[in-house]
Amino acid sequence: MPNDRVQWIDFAKGFAIILVVAAHVMPKNDINDLMSAFRMPFFFVMAGYLLNAEKWGRRWQEFKSKLYRRLLLPYFLSNFLWYPIWFIACYLLGDLAIQNWTQRNPLGAFLAIFIGNNYNLGVVLLLYPLWFLPCLLYAELIYLKLHNYFGARTSAFLKAIFILSAAGYVLGFFLHLPLGIDIAFAVQIFILAGRLIKKYELVDKLNFGACLILLALPFLEIWLSGYVDMNKRIYGNFILFYAAGIAGSLLVMKISVLLTSFSNKFCDFISYCGRQSLMILILHVPIIEIVYQATLLIASLNSEFSVRILFPEFYFVLLICGVLIPVWIAKNFGKAPVIKNFCV
Repeated sequence: MPNDRVQWIDFAKGFAIILVVAAHVMPKNDINDLMSAFRMPFFFVMAGYLLNAEKWGRRWQEFKSKLYRRLLLPYFLSNFLWYPIWFIACYLLGDLAIQNWTQRNPLGAFLAIFIGNNYNLGVVLLLYPLWFLPCLLYAELIYLKLHNYFGARTSAFLKAIFILSAAGYVLGFFLHLPLGIDIAFAVQIFILAGRLIKKYELVDKLNFGACLILLALPFLEIWLSGYVDMNKRIYGNFILFYAAGIAGSLLVMKISVLLTSFSNKFCDFISYCGRQSLMILILHVPIIEIVYQATLLIASLNSEFSVRILFPEFYFVLLICGVLIPVWIAKNFGKAPVIKNFCV
């Protein structure tokens, strides 16, 4: 592992991206609902934790270029690469029928790349998890712009963060902006939380009692508000949405620190998944769909096997494929042209 990387951070990102894959594999249940309370908020909290606003505030253009290479280039590149595959294999041949891929309009599917997931207009990306990439880009740029503008005026800065987050939260009910800009507004509190967690070293200061209190918040959020889906702008209760997202993220950080204090192959693997989280994010949906379709084809020829795919273990197989295959590609072809843009 490169010397400049912190293993617990990679581990936390790896754990979170595995939860994302699991969400797209598992049927809706109580566990999936609970994970939804902090699964995506974690990535924005961690973005705040890693954001050096003082450094990049003085190097704005360089920071923008860095984000474009790290987030926007993979977003457009992966979408443009997948579109012709979808057009031939799904739309023309109809070989992959899941996610209504055979029913998508080619023009609409192409325009969705520039619009992102806009459920108010019925527009959804073929690689729908990629909504996160431009949204994170805008979220970081907005936060840094506010940080630069307000400078030492802490009170005004905090008010701006809360007002903008509230505006993004409210917009989610009736107006979805292109490329998730409204979500980028809503997550400003999460980025601020990440910055404060690092500033006050809250991960190190967490004790067992505090962890139990934090653990209760995601349960409370799901019990009172139900499933959270930031992609679809389903946030639930305003206060609980942010409280549970921050609490769950802080718990993931603390657990990651504790587990990575014991060096073992399990921690090394999860950490490697964290370093290759972009590759997993991009590839897991088509891989899961292809594996599922291949399984259905085999099941149609074998009645005993067709019963077995209904077992919960089958979802675990899909989860393993959605994680291991992208990791294997990154490990063996990570320096190849094009693919290197998705790997660390």
